[in-house]
Amino acid sequence: MDIAIERFIRYLNNRKENVINRTVEEGIATAKMGKAHNLYGKELRVGRINLVKINDELTVIDNFIKLLSIPPENWEEQREIFGDFALLSDYLIDSPLRVQDRFKIITYFIKKNVVSGVLKDDLMLFDTNNECGLDPEDKLFINSPEFQKLLKKDNTELTIVEIERRDYLVDVLFSNLLDTSEIHTQYTEIMEHYLSKEDTYNAEDLSIFIEVLSSLGVKDDLLNQIRMYLSKRMNKRKTVEEYRTENSSVKYTPSATKKKYVTDAEYRAIKKEISKYFDIHNGKLVRPLTDEEVYYCASLMARISCDESDISTLFMRYYQQDSMCEMNLFAKYGYFYEKLQYYAERKGYQSDLIFINDCIKEMMMAREDEYSFWKSNFIFEARMVLSQLPSNYNFEIEKAKKLIK
Repeated sequence: MDIAIERFIRYLNNRKENVINRTVEEGIATAKMGKAHNLYGKELRVGRINLVKINDELTVIDNFIKLLSIPPENWEEQREIFGDFALLSDYLIDSPLRVQDRFKIITYFIKKNVVSGVLKDDLMLFDTNNECGLDPEDKLFINSPEFQKLLKKDNTELTIVEIERRDYLVDVLFSNLLDTSEIHTQYTEIMEHYLSKEDTYNAEDLSIFIEVLSSLGVKDDLLNQIRMYLSKRMNKRKTVEEYRTENSSVKYTPSATKKKYVTDAEYRAIKKEISKYFDIHNGKLVRPLTDEEVYYCASLMARISCDESDISTLFMRYYQQDSMCEMNLFAKYGYFYEKLQYYAERKGYQSDLIFINDCIKEMMMAREDEYSFWKSNFIFEARMVLSQLPSNYNFEIEKAKKLIK
């Protein structure tokens, strides 16, 4: 599951929990999860709380979570088209998600609709918000040749069970079938001007794409955010392409680095100094080390050209110390932040670091009912980026080499 989807689902679950908690805090026990779902169609109000409105919001949230949780390989069999982009916009704008994540949610539903068949003229499709009562198997059957044959047969050629099923499906079709004529045109333009050229769209494509998103119901506030985000992506791509073109014929040759040699006396003195911290022969720390000491020792080892595998062993033993293993997630994120920044671009999680830092800021200012949401987001995201750090110690070794005098 895409990380943006996971973030949005966590937000929806937290929002759902807050709706219930706020209601309970008002003394309305009937609005707890199990009871709120039995309030359809009732104008039930207790105190200042409209329980029908609460139940409607819980239903909307549950529907979003259900749709977001469908594996992509099952999209086609659903034969359902999501169309309430206005409501989705409201939830995305209210969420703490970054613009690129909000856009991913929008494109998730667009791509789901394409796979479900919105571009096909010969399919009968349904609205995801319309509980028509058909299961995926029925929706597939309606779009199969077998169903067409069933419609053409006379009652005398069918069993009672077949007649009942045919009549039921036809009745559901007339009541719930989605008119896709306008949607087909909209999605044709989306395919032509964005989905088929996500990495090559131009200014004209972007303008048409934004216009179509507006016609689908995406709110103006979110549209402006998406326009700015896609414009930046387009301009960044142009800058990179122009740079590559201008520099394609330029050849760079690495400059020769001057190697610093040490005398025999210096070598022996450095070895003796290293032995105060690390036993190279046995690959063990002489005693628990501080951060400053391990980098000092590593710089000495680099200065006398110790094998990098020995320097890696030094850092491995250092990280195995109790003081490092017992470090909580907040402390660990802070300690490894420089290393995370070093690998962020090549690993592709620069925006994740920004989001994590935003989580930390929000936790410091959050109300009591918001704190757990930001904390859970921090924990999830921090663990995710820390898990992407390489298992080698190249960063630490390079950092130590810079300390060589």
